[in-house]
Amino acid sequence: MQKKSNKIILTGGGTGGHIYPGLAVAQALQKIDPDLKIIFVGADRPLDKTILLKIGYPFYLLPIGPLNVNSTLKKIITLLGIPWAFLKAYFLLLRLRPSIVMGFGGYASFPSLVAARLLGIPFAVWEANAHPGLVTRTIGKRANLIFLNFSDKDELFAIKKVYKYGTPTRFKPVKVEKSNSFRVLVFGGSSGARAINEIVYAFLAKVNAGEQGYEKYAAIEFVHQIGSTDYEKFKKMYKDFKIKLDVREFIHNMPEELAKADFLICRAGASTVAEIALSKKAGLLVPLPWAADNHQVLNAKRLSDVGAALLVEQKDFNPQKLGEILQQVTENPNLISNIEEKVSAFANQDSAEKIAKKLLDYISYKSLL
Repeated sequence: MQKKSNKIILTGGGTGGHIYPGLAVAQALQKIDPDLKIIFVGADRPLDKTILLKIGYPFYLLPIGPLNVNSTLKKIITLLGIPWAFLKAYFLLLRLRPSIVMGFGGYASFPSLVAARLLGIPFAVWEANAHPGLVTRTIGKRANLIFLNFSDKDELFAIKKVYKYGTPTRFKPVKVEKSNSFRVLVFGGSSGARAINEIVYAFLAKVNAGEQGYEKYAAIEFVHQIGSTDYEKFKKMYKDFKIKLDVREFIHNMPEELAKADFLICRAGASTVAEIALSKKAGLLVPLPWAADNHQVLNAKRLSDVGAALLVEQKDFNPQKLGEILQQVTENPNLISNIEEKVSAFANQDSAEKIAKKLLDYISYKSLL
């Protein structure tokens, strides 16, 4: 019989989408077993460090970065750092001896998952996207447990260890009193989405100026979350606008803002898609075109193919196209309600709890062997 450890390592990073789902699972785990010790392992990068400092769990950072960068020098530096990241992960796991290691995707999870495999420590992976990422397609195939967001990718793995539980999230939908105006929420994450920001600004500038064909959109109320990168620039550009417009750097209460909105304009990351589904909101998805493995486009197509969202690729997104879509949804309430009904089929409110329970069940089973 194996000695049972009370430690679980959750690993992932590079973006918030590879860390926040881990936080949702961590909280679900400790709700079931408050004595568990949860440890995060991420990448030694500013974003990971900032998020991990805020969430309050012990964490370790590995010297690893992305390979999908344009700079040859950065690629070389990343490649040279990989062996050290593996060694650091190996000796960390050797010292901590967790019951299980769970990866939430991104390059930051790879060293710890490989180290777990070499040390004979059980490991699990969660795959966020419609097209499994490199980590899931390689070391993930050897995982003891595989959790999928989208339900049609189990052919890549041994079916007996695949669980289709959706995206773990702390997001809880709320009910609010809505405005009489048609309300559009534009958002792109904490850093923002520059291309979306620029097109939305160009569109609203035409509305504000009363240009022919655009004056009809003045009745729409817009909430535009810019993000930290370009907030000051756009704040100045919007300064003298007279239309119904609320410009923000961050949205601190996303469930409330989603509840107030009639229509969304956003990217198509897995966490965003999960929040849209849980909120049962109609939206226009403008996927990030250079996301790894084109996963945002594929995520968006999963929804748009069944009428659960509208999709415009970034290369086709412009003020005229935005106007056409807004005219379409404001003049056709049935379109909004049909999208809302279909997107709700993608909602998984208890995903984090299901994953946490399955992890603990597996640990208990292994401890009896």
